[in-house]
Amino acid sequence: MDFAVRRVVVACLVALACAACASSERISASGVLLTSGASLQGGRRSPVHSFGQEDFVWQLVDFKWADLDAVGGTHRVTWNWYQGDRLVSKTPQKYVQFTHSPFTLETHRAAATLGTGHFHVETVVDGELMATSQFDIHA
Repeated sequence: MDFAVRRVVVACLVALACAACASSERISASGVLLTSGASLQGGRRSPVHSFGQEDFVWQLVDFKWADLDAVGGTHRVTWNWYQGDRLVSKTPQKYVQFTHSPFTLETHRAAATLGTGHFHVETVVDGELMATSQFDIHA
């Protein structure tokens, strides 16, 4: 590949990366809910903080921004799942388009895959901790 073509390709990639991180609006977390898969299946967003091995643990984080007519932008998102201080699961970073306000991010894990004990899950957006939820899983 010729040097001039390489420069154009690199410039385009840098521009795309910058555009992906750009946000037209400042977002903020307006609520966080920890619930079970059974609750969601029943059409409810009921708070749950203790789970059995057969449950699914769901964290829902609601975001909002001032201009309801504006798109919230594209943001880097990851979720970290901890047992005590030990990281036990991590969602690979992905880019999410916040399309409308309010906007909900969600993550879940099967309780059986995490084990038993005291846990917490973190939602991280653009490198900033936006929400954390603590919970227990029993045998």
